[in-house]
Amino acid sequence: MNPRKTNKNHKRTSKKKLKDTQILAVCVTVISLIIMISFLIHNYNVKNYVYIKSDKGKDLVYTQYLKEEKNYTKEVPYININGPQIIEVNNQIKAFSTKYTELNRAMLTYECQLNGDVLSVILKAISYETDYASKTEFLSFNINIETQQVLNHLSLLNLFGIDESYVEKKIETQLRKHYNEIVKQKYYSANQCNFACFLDWRDIDDYLEKNAYYVDSGKLYVYKPFVFESIFGEEEYFKDEDFIFLIKE
Repeated sequence: MNPRKTNKNHKRTSKKKLKDTQILAVCVTVISLIIMISFLIHNYNVKNYVYIKSDKGKDLVYTQYLKEEKNYTKEVPYININGPQIIEVNNQIKAFSTKYTELNRAMLTYECQLNGDVLSVILKAISYETDYASKTEFLSFNINIETQQVLNHLSLLNLFGIDESYVEKKIETQLRKHYNEIVKQKYYSANQCNFACFLDWRDIDDYLEKNAYYVDSGKLYVYKPFVFESIFGEEEYFKDEDFIFLIKE
């Protein structure tokens, strides 16, 4: 046997093994990069909910109409989620908003927040073009983004482990607090207008009527519309936050 020939064959074999090892290392690196990139893309899509969006390039909720004129702002949201229930939600938002976008002296704004799997959206509106005292109006939607299903208020209350009687008590307690403070600030006396009179001027005959439920930072709130003006002039007392009732933390 020729020792030189054997040595050459050994070198060729070693070079081939080294080349195969390098190719394998490159393949492993490429596969690892592909897996990593796929993982990052998946995480991005999940985090930004791209997989449920109608328009992948826009936010989950975005402003589709905005008009700012003098002291009146009007902004209309669009919920950017696929699904037949969400199409109906956007139709309801459009119908609600049109009542205010076509008026000169009206305000329309919205807020939204994601709390775990629940996306809450609320529209807040008021018209100053009324024959009677101005009254706020609210419209809200709470959506399970995992199922793209709209939760009704009873389902939402169930998530917080409460019922409508609990909501009634919370709202009544806050309204009585407003009433007592108004009397204390001498807008009128209790003899001039008792609590029933106060509710009558507010146009409230049902604590559960026309409520809009909204989840903010894990807390459940009710936005309750009512008339804030009367012959007693207590509209000066009411602030925007007085329409918001904390129900459950």
